[in-house]
Amino acid sequence: MKKELVTISIIIPCFNDSEYIRETIKSVNEQTYKELEIIIIDDASTDEQTKQVLSELKQENLTIIYMEKNAGPSIARNRGIELAKGKYILPLDADDKIAPTYIEKAKNILDEQPEVGIVYCEADLFGEQTGKWNLPSYSFPEILVGNMIFATAMFRKEDWKKVGGYNENMVQGNEDYDFWLSLLELKREVHQIPEILFNYRIKQTSRTTRLANNKQNEIDSFTQIFHNHEEFYTQNISIFFEELKTQKLFLQEKDLQIQEKDQQIQHLHEVLQSMRIKSRIKRVLKKITPQKIWKILKYMRHNPNAI
Repeated sequence: MKKELVTISIIIPCFNDSEYIRETIKSVNEQTYKELEIIIIDDASTDEQTKQVLSELKQENLTIIYMEKNAGPSIARNRGIELAKGKYILPLDADDKIAPTYIEKAKNILDEQPEVGIVYCEADLFGEQTGKWNLPSYSFPEILVGNMIFATAMFRKEDWKKVGGYNENMVQGNEDYDFWLSLLELKREVHQIPEILFNYRIKQTSRTTRLANNKQNEIDSFTQIFHNHEEFYTQNISIFFEELKTQKLFLQEKDLQIQEKDQQIQHLHEVLQSMRIKSRIKRVLKKITPQKIWKILKYMRHNPNAI
C-alpha cells in the first residue's frame, strides 16, 4: 500500500498531560483530511502516567520527540516544526480538541489564497468553564493592543522559517501572540473561518489562566513582545494609540466600568497625569517604556474616563 503524503503537520507539546492527550489525538484522527502527521513533543514530563501513556501511543503517522529538560512551548514547538514534513503547520495543545473538518477547511483556504498566512476559526470553551469563547474578530489595529488569535491556528512552514520560528525568549507566555505579529510583519493576511471548530479546555493549571492571574508576568510578557517588534510598533504607533482611543469610546458607549482594587492602578493614574498626552504621538513614544505602554493599555480599558 502506498504511503500517504504529508501536507499537514500537527504539533503537540505535552507536559504531564496524561489525563487529556488521548482525547486530543482522537480529535486529530477523526479529521476528514487524512494526509497529515502528528508530532508530540514530550517537554520532559515528570508524571509517570504521562510517560506510560506516551509509550503506548502507536500509529503510523505519529512521532514522539523527548526533550531532555523542560523548555517551554516556544522551544518545544520549534523542535517539532523542525522535523515536520508538512507544508502547513497546526499547533495543538495536549488538552484541547479540534472539530473533524477544521484541518480540511483551513488547508483549503491556504491553498486557494496565497496572501493568507494565518487561518483560525471560532472556538468553544470546555472543562471548568463552558460556552462560546467570545474573542473579538481579527482586525489589524486591534491586534496591536491585544491578541485575539489562539495558538491553534494554521500557518505555512515556509513563513515559520522566514521569521525564525517562535521567539524562544518568550518564557512568560504569549509566544503565539508574538509569533502572529512576526507573520504580520511579513504582510501576511489573516482569515477567520466563521464556525466553531476548536475546543479550548479551561483548567486552573492552564498557562492562560496563570498569566492572567499574575500581573507582573503579563507586564513582562508584553514588554518582551514590544522589544521583539519595536520597529513594527514604531511604524504603527499612531494606529496603536488610535485603537486605544477607539476602545475607550466603545467602553463608554457600552457603559462598562470595571473596578480593580490594585495599587498599580493608582500608580498608572499618576503616570497618565504626568505624561499629559497631547497631539504628537511619536514624540510621546520616545518618553515611555514598554511597561508603561502596557499599563496605559490596561488602565484605559478598565477606566474609560481616565483619558
